[in-house]
Amino acid sequence: MGRVKTERTRKSDERADPHDVPPLFGSRRHPEQPAPTMADVARQAGVSAMTVSRALKNEALVSSPTREKIFRAVSELGYVLDQAAGSLSSRKTGFIAALVPSINNSNFSDTARGITDELGRTDLQLLLGYTDYSEDNEEKLIEAMLRRRPEGVILTGGVHTPHTRRMLSSAGIPVIETWDLPPEPIDQVVGFSNEEAMRLLIATLAAKGYRRFGYVGGTTTRDSRGEQRRKGLYTRARRTWLCSWPYRLVGRAAYLDRAWRPGDRDPARAVA
Repeated sequence: MGRVKTERTRKSDERADPHDVPPLFGSRRHPEQPAPTMADVARQAGVSAMTVSRALKNEALVSSPTREKIFRAVSELGYVLDQAAGSLSSRKTGFIAALVPSINNSNFSDTARGITDELGRTDLQLLLGYTDYSEDNEEKLIEAMLRRRPEGVILTGGVHTPHTRRMLSSAGIPVIETWDLPPEPIDQVVGFSNEEAMRLLIATLAAKGYRRFGYVGGTTTRDSRGEQRRKGLYTRARRTWLCSWPYRLVGRAAYLDRAWRPGDRDPARAVA
């Protein structure tokens, strides 16, 4: 299936309604692509499948140089040991894995609820993981979940470690990235551009007469989508010189009132 083109590059000034942010539904990888096997790893490393099995089980019979070759092949192929292979005659495991950055954020709670409600129409169950906005945590959770062979994976956002991308690209199952519009999707995307959404919001507020804008967000070094929204506010405000202080970054919404000096009039507050 060809790569889906989006309207991400359209000029935001031409749209006034924030609801015009285009979602993306598309796929880059063929759904029938098989996952790499232990035999593939053995072939890549130039050893037997039994040697690969022993290395992955940390048996002392495998020498260090051989073990290094095997783990290099595992990383290059994105191979994940199938723990269920010995007990299941079918690849159907009956669950979908979903990862969210926070379980106390109402947005992601609603996401999990929506997934659960839809899965209720099927025989599938949800296995939920919590990444705490950490790409390294996400990688560990992905590997642990893939060992149990989910029938699909749903991710929050489009920023991942290279190894996470390799594992998911090689898994041979549907992978859906949400809440974002990544330029290089792993497989399928159901999302939107956070940066353009904020630009459209600021354009709409500016049309209503607001000229001073403040931004309330968390730690941008871990929340890539929050950083995209902050960038959207900054670039849109600077482009039209809407205010002398385009944004003020505040750690918590509780400190919202501290972000404005006495005498500020009609500030528009963007909480991301």
